[in-house]
Amino acid sequence: MEIFNNFWGIATLVLGAIVLVQLILSIINGTDLDFDMDVDGDADFDLGILVSPKGILHFLFGMSLYLMLIGKDNWDVKNYFIAAGVGLIFFGILAGVYYLMSKLQDEKKVEKGDDLVGRPGVVYLRLNGGWYEVTVTINGMSKNLSAKSKTMKEYRTGDNITIIEYSNGIYYIA
Repeated sequence: MEIFNNFWGIATLVLGAIVLVQLILSIINGTDLDFDMDVDGDADFDLGILVSPKGILHFLFGMSLYLMLIGKDNWDVKNYFIAAGVGLIFFGILAGVYYLMSKLQDEKKVEKGDDLVGRPGVVYLRLNGGWYEVTVTINGMSKNLSAKSKTMKEYRTGDNITIIEYSNGIYYIA
């Protein structure tokens, strides 16, 4: 084809293939061929994600795609500026996708201590001296905690309870 017989046509093919391979690898097993610019190891959204080889690759792909499609006869300064704008649009799309993906992260808040006061639960096991193993839901998962009866009331396995206080590392139930 005529459009692939020039520099921008070949660049579009090569850059498009790289973008496609990155997409396939990230869909199949989550492999990211980019690197973390701020070196903190967190998968957060920041400027380092965009000003990276992947961001530059998407910019160049959008630019070369436009220049390939308009043809060799129309390469002038005006069209290079338009091509840069198209590259920025591709770059913006990448930024939008990264931003939306960062919002999908399910970061769990660590719940312990006073965070669990008022949390309902069930007595799992009765121990000696007013102590119980109780099952409560923490971050969507059932966890067993050691708790003590504040009123020294006797509970049986399966009784519903509520954590009413947390003091000196001890959960109190009622």
